[in-house]
Amino acid sequence: MSNNKKSAGLWRGLTSVSASLLAVTVGASAIVDANAAFINTRLGVSSYKIVDTSNGEKTDSTYFKSEFSSLDEVIAAKDALAAEIASEGTVLFKNEDTTHPLNTSSDKVTLWGLNSINPTLGGMIGSSVSIDAEAGQKQYDIQTALTEKGFSLNQDMLDLYSSEDVNGTYGRKNGHSLQPSFGTMYENPAAYKVGEAPESIYTDDVLKSSTMLPAETAAYPWYSRTTPFSRI
Repeated sequence: MSNNKKSAGLWRGLTSVSASLLAVTVGASAIVDANAAFINTRLGVSSYKIVDTSNGEKTDSTYFKSEFSSLDEVIAAKDALAAEIASEGTVLFKNEDTTHPLNTSSDKVTLWGLNSINPTLGGMIGSSVSIDAEAGQKQYDIQTALTEKGFSLNQDMLDLYSSEDVNGTYGRKNGHSLQPSFGTMYENPAAYKVGEAPESIYTDDVLKSSTMLPAETAAYPWYSRTTPFSRI
């Protein structure tokens, strides 16, 4: 019995010492790793070694070189690319019956597409649009831009797109292309919103407000002339 007690005590002691040494080792390793540069400098040693394998030949160790030599060149290239993308994505209207330029005092504009009031401006992983309000920057959708320029917009269409039944059901939250997030989207692809509404939302009354002929405007004096403006 006495030998068993001594053996148990010995093992408890060894276990305690081992646990203490392990704790000290883990803590010391973390401290050493965090201060490796300082310790190496004091000891005059290095934690790495450069091996020259060029055999005397001139080599270039820069694998990814920038085509720009200054930040100004980067910004200029970015602006040029943005202008190129915008020009390639611009759709020109055929100017029949002197439709253009639009007359803000008489022409009425109908905006087509949910993106006209709830545009997709970016994703969720660093690609969202950042607005610096203090610097005077503003986030524009087509509705805001045209209204600011003095155009009268088809309110029937705007009300339709802004409604909870349409924007709440089909619109993307805060202009993000990934709403809901990755996990939910993969588990239930049907929950992913493309940012546009189906054809079924356009009732006869809404369509009539956007395609009214001059002879029909007597019943709707507000719509003296409606000019479609597509954004789908």
